[in-house]
Amino acid sequence: MLFAYRAHNGTDHRESKPQHATVQGLATIGRDKCYDYCRGRIKQPFLRSALLWLIYTTPLVPVSRKNHYPMTSLNALLEQIHSAQTENRLQLPSLPDVVLAIREAVHDERKGVAHVARLLQLDPILSARVLKIANSPLYRTGQPLTDIKHAINHLGLAMTRNLVTCLAMHNLFDVRSFAMKQRIRELWQHSAQVAAITQVLAKSQRGLSPDKALLAGLLHDIGVLPILVYADNYPDLCDNNRLLDQAIRGARAELGNSVLKNWLMDPDIVNIPLVADDYSYDHAGEADYADLVIMAQIHSGFGQQTPRPMLDLNKTPAFSKLTISKLGPDASLELLQQANREIAATIRMLQN
Repeated sequence: MLFAYRAHNGTDHRESKPQHATVQGLATIGRDKCYDYCRGRIKQPFLRSALLWLIYTTPLVPVSRKNHYPMTSLNALLEQIHSAQTENRLQLPSLPDVVLAIREAVHDERKGVAHVARLLQLDPILSARVLKIANSPLYRTGQPLTDIKHAINHLGLAMTRNLVTCLAMHNLFDVRSFAMKQRIRELWQHSAQVAAITQVLAKSQRGLSPDKALLAGLLHDIGVLPILVYADNYPDLCDNNRLLDQAIRGARAELGNSVLKNWLMDPDIVNIPLVADDYSYDHAGEADYADLVIMAQIHSGFGQQTPRPMLDLNKTPAFSKLTISKLGPDASLELLQQANREIAATIRMLQN
């Protein structure tokens, strides 16, 4: 239908006589088609005259920017994302060229610290942040480091690669509305907390790298960000947390997987968005980064105003694979309590 009839109480009365009407979609349909439709289909003279007047006085506003029904906007948002993903035209952010070059150089055995340092110096802001972090209480072990080459040598190439990836993510997604900016801030706070906890858990688990665990934790909800960017074009969804959460639950896992594939992340990180909220996730072999992220998710809910449902950790496959599980269900909580200052420092590092 070209017209959306709405009574004064805000409900849609398709069969009853409307008390007033709004015209939607003129920008995409055209005034002439609306005029012909009105003349041919609307029989009541007064209503026809009123609608004809509306057609030629209503500003041209696209449907997507003037949708009175939030549920319709939700469906439109999900359909837009699904179509874009199916047709391989999803708007995914790209990591900065400097970060991509550093990630490639670290994988190349012919290139070492000096080469990575030269690449990092191409981005003075990123270089300064890496130097600052290398001198922070989290990583400094001796005399202050004064140049980026010494900082990279101190941190190690693998950690430098993961660290610059983490730092570069902060400004990749841009939205206009205050509500979406706030949602992104809240998401980043949650991701930073999960990342810090994941890093601590990795230090007690043989075979897993703490700095890679940090990156895995930070990326576990990356699929939410494209949803918020797309939702920014639907004003009636921006302030509707219930429907927005519904959209996020339905699309974030696949989108996160797509983003990480697009960024050429390691296989053991790419699939984490698909299982990060699946507390029944199980697999053969030793603990992996997904297990750490799941446990970090569980622990990040402790003490929150809306905590996650209580779980029996002994029946959680991710926990049973951790080395500390042999010490009992309270062991991971005690470990994190002991590392409270380290976790807080890591969160500050990621948020600053």
